[in-house]
Amino acid sequence: MEGWQQTTSTTSTTHSQPQHQEEPLLQTNFPIAIRGQLLSNVLKTSLRADGAPAKTLSFGGTVTTPWMKEVRLPCSSVGEPSPAIKWTKDSEDSAIPVSVDGQRLIMANGTLVLRLVKAEDSGYYTCTATNTLGFDTIIVNLVVQVPPDQPRLTVSTTSTSSITLAWIPGDNGGSSIRGFVLQYSVDNTEEWRDVFISSSERSFTLEALRCGTWYKLKLAAKNSVGAGRISEIIEAKTHGREPQFNKEQSVFTHVNSSHARLNLQGWASGGCPIAAVTLEFRPKGTWAWQTVRTNATADVFLAELREATWYELKMKACNSAGCGNQSSQFATLDYDGSTIPPIKSPLEKNDDVKKLFSIGCPVILLTLGVALLFIIRKKRKEKRLKRLRDAKSLAEMLISGVREPKNNRSFDTPVKGLPQGPRLHIDIPRVQLLIEDKEGIKQIALTRVAGGPLRQQVRAKGVSRQLVFYLIDRSPEPALIPGV
Repeated sequence: MEGWQQTTSTTSTTHSQPQHQEEPLLQTNFPIAIRGQLLSNVLKTSLRADGAPAKTLSFGGTVTTPWMKEVRLPCSSVGEPSPAIKWTKDSEDSAIPVSVDGQRLIMANGTLVLRLVKAEDSGYYTCTATNTLGFDTIIVNLVVQVPPDQPRLTVSTTSTSSITLAWIPGDNGGSSIRGFVLQYSVDNTEEWRDVFISSSERSFTLEALRCGTWYKLKLAAKNSVGAGRISEIIEAKTHGREPQFNKEQSVFTHVNSSHARLNLQGWASGGCPIAAVTLEFRPKGTWAWQTVRTNATADVFLAELREATWYELKMKACNSAGCGNQSSQFATLDYDGSTIPPIKSPLEKNDDVKKLFSIGCPVILLTLGVALLFIIRKKRKEKRLKRLRDAKSLAEMLISGVREPKNNRSFDTPVKGLPQGPRLHIDIPRVQLLIEDKEGIKQIALTRVAGGPLRQQVRAKGVSRQLVFYLIDRSPEPALIPGV
C-alpha cells in the first residue's frame, strides 16, 4: 500500500538432533501494521504441525480523518486453521457487529473499509480474530473530523453607528477552531458582507453603520474541515429615528405679499443627521406643484408669490432612518399689507350640508311616518266599510231568494204568537249574518242596539225579515241550518 514500507530479513535457527525424531518446525515472516505504518520485521514463529492459535498482526490506536472521506482499518491475522475476522463497534452498553452494506465493507484480509464517513461513524472499533485454538483482538479509536457546530450569537450593545455582538462557540467538530465568519446586511436586502474574526475572540463590534437602521446578522465557525453551521439570524437596530417637526415651532418666520421665509430649525433630527429637505408649494385650487430642495441648515425663501393668495405647503425631511412629513397653509399679504380672509375648503362646505341634512332628516322622517300611519288607518277603514257593504248586499240577495211559507195567512187572521220562520247562518270573512223571518212587521228599519249587533228589518207581504250583523275575530266553519 502507498505510504507503507516493508523490509524482509531471514533468520535461521539450528537445533541439535535428539535421539528420537521431533516434529518438524515451520518458519514464517509476517508484516506488522503499527499506527498506519507498515514496519519491516521478521516474526519467527514455531508452529507445530497440528496447528496454532489465532493472532492479530495489526495494532490498535487512534485514526483521525476528515468527514466524507474513505477510511481503511487494517486487521491482519495468522493462525492454523485460518482465523475468522469479526468487527464490532462499541456502544454505550454493548458491542454491535459492524454490518456490511454500501458504506461498509470487510475485505478478505480483514481490513474494514468505511466510505464517506460522518460524525456518527466516530467511535471505538474492535477487530477479533478467532480460530479453534484461540482468539486475539485489537481496538481502533476512529475520530471523524466535521465542521464545527453553530455558535450562539447575541447582541450586547448598540449605538447610532455601531452594534456589539457576543457569542458562545459550539462543538469544534474534532478539530480546533481556526476563526469565525460574521455576516451582516441591511434589513430588507440580501446583500451580505463578510467579516473574518480571530478564533480567540468571543465578541466583536461592527462600526460605521447607518444611523437608525435595522441589520440582520449571523455567525459561523471554521476548522480544518471547513465552515460550520451558521447561527440563527438575529436582528438589531442602531439608535435613531426619522426627523419630526416640532409642533411648538412656527413653520414661517416671515411672510409678505411676494415672499415667505421658512423655519427649518423646527425639524428635530431624531438622532440622525438630516440629509435633505424637500419643499413643495402651490396656490390653493391649482394642480401644479413647485419643488425646492435644500438642507436643514440653509435659510429658505419662497419667492415670486402671488399677493393676497392662499398657498399649500408640503415639507419632507429625510435622514438614514427615514423621512418625516409636515403640511401647512399660508396666505400672502395684500398690496397694502393687510391680511386676507381664509377660504372655505370643500370639506367645510360639506360640513354645512351635513348640518342641514342632520336637521332636516329627522323632520322628513317624522312627516313620512305620520303620512304612512294616516294612509294605513284610512286603508283599514275602507276595507271595514267595504266588508259591511258586501255583507249587506249578500244578505239582501239571500232574503230575496227565500221561499214564503205554503199556507199564507191573511193579514186579518189573528195570530197567536209569532211563529219562528226559517233561520239561516252565513259566514264570510270576519262577518257573520243571522237572517230571521218574522211576521207582522210592516216597516223597514236599520237599527243598532247598544253594545249589540247591527240589525236591518226588511218589510215583505205579511212577513218581515230581520238581518242581524255580527262582527267576529275568527270565522267558524260555514254551516247551513235546514229550513231554507
